[in-house]
Amino acid sequence: MEPDDKGKRYALEFQRRSGDVIQFSDLWAKCKRYFQENGFLVTDKSLGPQKAPLPKLDVQATEAQSRETLKNLLEMATSKCCDVKSQAVAQLCKMSVEEQHQTLMIEEEGCLDAFIAAAGCPDEDVHRCAVSALANLAHNRAPVCRKIAEKNGVQRLCTLSTSRTKEIVRESLRALLSLTQSLGCRILDDGCQRVMETHQDSRDPFTQQAIQYLRKLTV
Repeated sequence: MEPDDKGKRYALEFQRRSGDVIQFSDLWAKCKRYFQENGFLVTDKSLGPQKAPLPKLDVQATEAQSRETLKNLLEMATSKCCDVKSQAVAQLCKMSVEEQHQTLMIEEEGCLDAFIAAAGCPDEDVHRCAVSALANLAHNRAPVCRKIAEKNGVQRLCTLSTSRTKEIVRESLRALLSLTQSLGCRILDDGCQRVMETHQDSRDPFTQQAIQYLRKLTV
């Protein structure tokens, strides 16, 4: 950047190209705190391009439009093209966060099947979004949990919970906890026992808490 009266200054950009989102966020927070404590950050808000305020749009899709969007995304999620599948499952995952869309997804035939199938996809971008969507839909919904269990979802979740990516581990355990809370310990098979053994020494607080809860249910 253009030097100021104290000498040179630089623009430093951080990008996550691969790996765990949470670990990257922690690394960025530590670096930013270090820069702040040592006076390396420019605080003048006039520097750099200014974003123009965006107009507020009070536009909400109708139920028919949401259903049509859902059907199109589910069709894209079955594509043999990895990019198309990845983008479709990512958008479906975003929809699963909102309660109004959750109802449509639960009612839509084949939606849970699509997520369970995507959870078995070797592409991390695909199964990461799929397991998050399953966790969102399963939360406090016994009928959904029952369907996931009947469709071999427990085995898929157990497999993903051994991922090297912390976010996937957390989301898999979050889904397993919902299933266990709704259906009881009868869904805990040998796969769940292996999950508890794998993460018994985990340093992640969420993972420790989830494993402790699952362990209590098996006693």
